[in-house]
Amino acid sequence: MQCRAMLWERWAPRIVCYSSPDLKNWKWVSYPLKPSAHAELASSKIERPKVIYNATTGKYVMWMHYENAADDSLGRVAVASSRSVCGSYTYHGRFRPLGYESRDMTVFKVHLSGRPLEREPAR
Repeated sequence: MQCRAMLWERWAPRIVCYSSPDLKNWKWVSYPLKPSAHAELASSKIERPKVIYNATTGKYVMWMHYENAADDSLGRVAVASSRSVCGSYTYHGRFRPLGYESRDMTVFKVHLSGRPLEREPAR
């Protein structure tokens, strides 16, 4: 068994990939998406990365919460992709899904819809 975890380090803002054979012993693998990868990342705050495999493209897709470095006023989602789970990732940009702010999100695979983001139905 090989498990990998993506974490965002608050003390040194960057995404880190760790690997574990048993969920007890972890080792550092890489910095899969560096701030130097794109100008937008150099002046941003990236939090809570999630990675999911896209079988159609054969790539791992990283979804992240994106803010500017000064405050939490943007509320956007950022996306990056890689052929390897621990990178190096290509940054594709940031946006607000369906025009709405996005903060605490998660990703999961729904075989019926194939959509990576869902929204709560209107009540």
